Amino acid sequence: MTANDGERKRRRPGKAPAVEAALVKWIDHARSRNAPLSGPLVREKAAALATSLGDESFKVSSGWFERFKKRENIVFKKLHGEAAEADTVSRDEWLEQQWVRMREEYSEESIWNADETGIYFRALPDGTLTFKSDNKRGGKKSKERITALFACSAAGEKKELFVIGKSQNPRCFKHVRTLPVRYAANANAWMTGALFVEWLKDWDRKLGQERKRILLLVDNCSAHNMNNSTLRNIRLEFLPKNLHSSVL
Repeated sequence: MTANDGERKRRRPGKAPAVEAALVKWIDHARSRNAPLSGPLVREKAAALATSLGDESFKVSSGWFERFKKRENIVFKKLHGEAAEADTVSRDEWLEQQWVRMREEYSEESIWNADETGIYFRALPDGTLTFKSDNKRGGKKSKERITALFACSAAGEKKELFVIGKSQNPRCFKHVRTLPVRYAANANAWMTGALFVEWLKDWDRKLGQERKRILLLVDNCSAHNMNNSTLRNIRLEFLPKNLHSSVL
């Protein structure tokens, strides 16, 4: 008997009770080890259990899955993370005044936004399907990461991805002659002022060759300091502090 058996109300059994019973045990075992579970993963396991139990009539439909979750009191829970808040008054002022003037001379094709994000490629998901009675907290999150800089225009055009790792020549690059991204490396896999300026100047030169000028919006993190560098074809503007997530 599992820890959740006593908390489930009497209910009508599903059409595949053996499969569902095995699936409940598997979910209990996975959550006892603090393993996060997604909907597709649980449905894939249900299909595998049906096959192993010889139930050829069982179909892992969306309807069955929703009914199964309701029968077993299974919900999705956030394990960790918190939402950031922004000053909506400052946001509105910026949008209604500065932003209106700033964009007047640029088309949507010439208005760009760039921002970095950390990719924790060994981290587990921050939410899981589990029983309502499950009060386990998320486990320790892996800090191993790379940084990626994305740039996109208001018209939807995307610039080549800029990836920053820790190793200049990672083992996985062996025998790779060309990469589909721009790549650089430093000890922390972080964006630095030097890398950002180099990226901007290369883009500025290409825009000059194409006889184009753009407006580029970035947040005001320390790595975006131009250090008196000049750009001919990129007008660099900084978003108000802590507003980049709500403005764009």
